[in-house]
Amino acid sequence: MQEKIHELIIKGEFSDPHKILGLQAIDEKRQVIRLWRPDSTNCALEVRGKEVEAKQIHDAGIYEYEVSTEIKPTDYRIFHHNGKLAHDPYAFAKIFGDLDEHLVSQGLHYELYDLLGATPKVHQGVAGVNFAVWAPNAISLSLLAEFNDWNGRMNPMRQIGNTGVWELFIPNLSEGEKYKFEVVTKEREHFIKTDPVAHFAEVRPKNSSIVFDVSRFHWSDAHWIKERKKFRFGNVPISIYEVHLGSWRRKHDGNGSWLNYRDLADQLVVLEIVES
Repeated sequence: MQEKIHELIIKGEFSDPHKILGLQAIDEKRQVIRLWRPDSTNCALEVRGKEVEAKQIHDAGIYEYEVSTEIKPTDYRIFHHNGKLAHDPYAFAKIFGDLDEHLVSQGLHYELYDLLGATPKVHQGVAGVNFAVWAPNAISLSLLAEFNDWNGRMNPMRQIGNTGVWELFIPNLSEGEKYKFEVVTKEREHFIKTDPVAHFAEVRPKNSSIVFDVSRFHWSDAHWIKERKKFRFGNVPISIYEVHLGSWRRKHDGNGSWLNYRDLADQLVVLEIVES
């Protein structure tokens, strides 16, 4: 069974990498740190401050290092090719809770904006970024980013029950990281996708999503929110619509150049659009 799982990881078609990677129990006294380092020829770790070498158990890049049961998930870090030390993404518990799973499965989760996308957070005492995306028809999904050289084999994501959500917490990562997702379909086709719930993105023609901490954004609409309570929207005419600003209006300069937000602001006020 383990050999079969190894092959699925190597092919990039495994939906639960945390089941075999990371810190895994052998018996009551022993654990093994199992790592996936595709195409590498060696794998160095730091375990409680001591540098050690993991043993290669598969020439495609699966490594193991045996430790006692005293070792905790945050007691070891991995040396990356650039010399940087970072905690193991596959040693961390999932962030999606049981209630989240239930609500998503029922189509009743109204705070998915806090869970999907790339969210900087502290998890199990370690700062990092949690990546989550809804892809219900995928058989496998992985994270591509600057930190893993855009290698879709390096960081497979974990499927969360039957929700269609895939998740992976990357420790020691921060804002500004560019990323995408690689989706594997039931037909074994591979597609690279940008994050549909990204908080920030590159400017065309580039299209990578960018990690951004939206909690740093300070809203300035407190007065409008307070005044809104005075209106009974159920008894007055109201128009709610969504429009892509770049397609809505352009500059009359002969080139059809895009208007920026400042250019559009006065026009929106004239139309009595209060939020966009």
